[in-house]
Amino acid sequence: MKKLLFLILIVILLAVNINAIGISPGIRIIDFEPKLKTTGTFTIHNLEHKDMRVYLQVDGEHADIIKIKEEYIDFTSDQESKTIEYKVKIPEYLEPGEHTIKIIAIEQEQGSAEGTFVGAIPAVMTQIKISV
Repeated sequence: MKKLLFLILIVILLAVNINAIGISPGIRIIDFEPKLKTTGTFTIHNLEHKDMRVYLQVDGEHADIIKIKEEYIDFTSDQESKTIEYKVKIPEYLEPGEHTIKIIAIEQEQGSAEGTFVGAIPAVMTQIKISV
């Protein structure tokens, strides 16, 4: 009986999924126009209302067409969210289809731990899709 209760407790604890950060919108679709220059924004949410640093990373086959001014975003516990602007510079030609670029927001670990550390680092992403 004790093993069953222990197993149920472990399952409940592992099922809880809490992110310290959020991001919106989840996706933006841009219709292809050769040499189009445009801007966009996304918002990072400090869901736990804590001091934290967030690293922004652009990823994908065409990541070079997205430019973000800030690489790191610092939050204090009283800041609920911050809106970040990015610039898009579409090349003259892209293969037909849908091209996805991801902007990933990764919460940076505070301080440094001695020894071995096992844990999870919260990360969220927004996508920019270029439809050709």
